[in-house]
Amino acid sequence: MAINFKQHLNFLKTEGWWPEICVGHDRIGEIGKVNFCSTMSTTRNTKIVKAPPEKVYEAFVRPEALETWQAPGDMKSKVIRFDLREGGSYEMVLSYPETDQEARGKSGAKEDRYTARFVTLQPGKRIVEAIRFDSSDVRFQGEMIMEVTFEAVDLNTLVTMVFRDVPAGISPEDNEKGTELSLQKLARYVEGAEKE
Repeated sequence: MAINFKQHLNFLKTEGWWPEICVGHDRIGEIGKVNFCSTMSTTRNTKIVKAPPEKVYEAFVRPEALETWQAPGDMKSKVIRFDLREGGSYEMVLSYPETDQEARGKSGAKEDRYTARFVTLQPGKRIVEAIRFDSSDVRFQGEMIMEVTFEAVDLNTLVTMVFRDVPAGISPEDNEKGTELSLQKLARYVEGAEKE
């Protein structure tokens, strides 16, 4: 029996697969079904860094710099591989402190591992990365987009970080807080390098 397009759309709506149906819900549906609206959110953070855009941009494209500032708070980070070009990627491991009894990693007990693919690299202006967590948990799967812009403000830089399609397992509040902590470390790193 052939099903026409309208019947197919109605089926998707009744089965919970149609995005309009799930607006306002904050749960993942039954096993095998993902409530697409509830699985993705967008966050935005900004920070003024006392350095020119070119210097701040460099901190995003040098592995040793990323290892210094990108992990939020007391977490540690390690770049496993790094291929700086559009279409290239890097793999990073973020480790929670052993003393953190509440931390639950996305990839392991105390570890978040992810791959970031460089979609756009515009030196001193903009970076777009497509990020995938290495996780068996469906709540952390999918591709998250990170867009970073660098805007000159006098002798400083306004850094804006926007995350789109944040996986359901990461609350927008946690993503914003983690990004805020990372941006604080970025400012200390870049501003310290500027003084040297």
